[in-house]
Amino acid sequence: MPHNTSPLFSIIVPVYNVEAFVHKALSSVLQQNFEHYELIVINDGSTDQSGDICYSLAQQFPQITFIQTANNGVSTARNIGLKVAKGRYIMFLDGDDFWEGKSILSDITNIIKEKNEPDIIFHSFKVIHLHDPSKPQDIIHIDKSDLSGSYYDDFSLLISRSIYRSSACMKVVKREIIIQNNIFFPIEKRYEDSEWSFKLAKHIHQYAIYDSFFYSYHVGRIGSTTASLPAKNVKDFLSIILFELEQLADIKQSHPDLFEGLFAYIQRELYFATQFFMSLPEEDKQNLVGDLIKCCRLRDSYT
Repeated sequence: MPHNTSPLFSIIVPVYNVEAFVHKALSSVLQQNFEHYELIVINDGSTDQSGDICYSLAQQFPQITFIQTANNGVSTARNIGLKVAKGRYIMFLDGDDFWEGKSILSDITNIIKEKNEPDIIFHSFKVIHLHDPSKPQDIIHIDKSDLSGSYYDDFSLLISRSIYRSSACMKVVKREIIIQNNIFFPIEKRYEDSEWSFKLAKHIHQYAIYDSFFYSYHVGRIGSTTASLPAKNVKDFLSIILFELEQLADIKQSHPDLFEGLFAYIQRELYFATQFFMSLPEEDKQNLVGDLIKCCRLRDSYT
């Protein structure tokens, strides 16, 4: 990275007990053919060798800012990264995932120039099944047909086609939008991406698409959110959905072009939350059924 200049990209990587994956994750960024970036690695109190691996790489590569914290969860780790980031654009990479390709940052830089610095750039991903290595990777393609290029005109399509999805890792976002509007991740909650992306939606004006599935997303890792669904996770998810539903009345007035899309966004979340709820033991269902009913009733009030 050139001296005395701010990086174009800040890539934020929260790390917790992913010693088998984290070297590949960080190396996939370090191998890029574009150098105008910083790699912010937050070791969130790992009890395995993850921190040592990150620290060792930080000694070798000046692009890495290594931060050691107590274990406070992915939201706190990401928020720390956001507060120290200097890049014009923010990207997220989870410590157990990786990028595939060496021209990713160069390609996105070209899009930024060609599209006159959009607020957000969407990209796709592929799914790698750790629980069944013989299962083929799922490649998630982006359907760009009939998109006008206008964020407000296209928003419902961006939602329905899962181009605008909850995952923070599938977005490249202008840092000033995040900081100026105080869009940080909710503390000590699972499904933190959902609330963060919901809040972000109303502050975007221009978007672009990087038609690539360079992001490789691991599912089925023991210890990950997707590998287990304890009652607390479902409770967190329902509380986030309730928060979003409570915001919809104001959004209907202040951002009517986004209302239909965000309502569909919440409907999809509530569908998944209901499926997760149904998989819980009966005692947990009894404890959470009131939260689910509250979400459904508020959802129904908008129809």
